[in-house]
Amino acid sequence: MQEAYRQGEILFIKVALSAEAVKAIKEHSRAIEGGVIREGETTGHKHVVNGGVLQTLETRHMGYMLGEGIHEYINLPEGEMFLSSDDKITITHPEHKELTLDKGAYVVRIQREYDEADKYRRVSD
Repeated sequence: MQEAYRQGEILFIKVALSAEAVKAIKEHSRAIEGGVIREGETTGHKHVVNGGVLQTLETRHMGYMLGEGIHEYINLPEGEMFLSSDDKITITHPEHKELTLDKGAYVVRIQREYDEADKYRRVSD
């Protein structure tokens, strides 16, 4: 079972990846300046990463060859991010309790809701 943590509409899913895979992701991604995951549409309040590296991948699918016949693979749908750290990570937001994550790698997902007119859309903050 995967570990998952939530702060408001933001979900953090812990993923088991080798150090080599995390390094490869960092080499094929773009760091998000200021660690802002999302800014609220109404209030302008931000979900901010303190510690760790928050990134978006340049491609949605990444696979890694770690050795003969050994592969690791990560799939990030559009809009999802990757967060990694060798130390604890804190996520802050003025309207939510501070969230502390253990060191490791996480997929960062913004919650979606179903709407008859729009189909699936991201939850507003």
